[in-house]
Amino acid sequence: MTTESLTPPGQAEPPDLLAAGEPTSIRARSQLEIVWRRFTRHRVGLAAGIVLLLLVLMAVVYPMVSPIAVTDTATDVQNTGPGWPHLFGTGPLGEDIFVEVWYGGRTSLLVGLAAAVGATVIGGILGSLAGYFGGWIDGVVTLVTDIFLAAPTLAVLIALGAVLGKLSLTMIIIIIGVLTWMQVARLVRAEFFALKEREFVLAARAVGASPLRIMARHLLPNAISVLAVSATLLVATAIILEATLSFLGVGLDILSNPSWGNLLNRAQEGALLGFWWAIVFPGLAIVVTALCVNFLGDALRDALDPHAMESREK
Repeated sequence: MTTESLTPPGQAEPPDLLAAGEPTSIRARSQLEIVWRRFTRHRVGLAAGIVLLLLVLMAVVYPMVSPIAVTDTATDVQNTGPGWPHLFGTGPLGEDIFVEVWYGGRTSLLVGLAAAVGATVIGGILGSLAGYFGGWIDGVVTLVTDIFLAAPTLAVLIALGAVLGKLSLTMIIIIIGVLTWMQVARLVRAEFFALKEREFVLAARAVGASPLRIMARHLLPNAISVLAVSATLLVATAIILEATLSFLGVGLDILSNPSWGNLLNRAQEGALLGFWWAIVFPGLAIVVTALCVNFLGDALRDALDPHAMESREK
């Protein structure tokens, strides 16, 4: 980010650690190296990131190389426990739960990522406008945010599912994104309020920079830690919301879009009969993913915000 010099006339400029003549790519790489070094110091977050990467790779790659398709059934191995070759056991029709968990992971992770991106974009735009301009724009955004916060998200999702029937994958992503942007908007609004009177913003205004340029080039990069942490937490929220809907029977259809949630829904009867593996492994996938995403968000907060790391070390 570039700002105008505010050094009084006659006083020497302070030495710049990143010289103005240094290529932008070098300065960007230096910043990335600093962020990466801080991130790797957070051992739990680093481990969570590795586990999450392995989960994503398994969900993406394993269904393509698996010798067993998600639609395959075998009546001679119905409701058998974990073992070889069915590592997570089988379901009521002899379906391989290990294969289903990774097929379902594709859907659940896609919902989590896409809904989180959508909610972050909506919340980021509205929060930026409210925080920078204030006045009636801030009043309208705050009112809309409060209205959405007052509506119980899960109840709204269940009601929509009951009215519309089985929701499609696209509908699930859009609905969750539209119903979960509010915290992002509040955090970005507060960050912009704190930053917009700083010296580098005043200098940008003084040289005639437009509001859009100030927000995009000066304010938003300084709020990136808030957006990154909020986005990671929203991934876990979206996965859990989708799983809850599917578990209640108003989410995705297991035949067209298997997910961890509808695998849990199908396993309810089996769990009551003692077939514990049918509900433990999909549930464990949700828990591990949500924990990893939360730990990763904590590590990103420390890496992108040096003050958080300093307070932690004290």
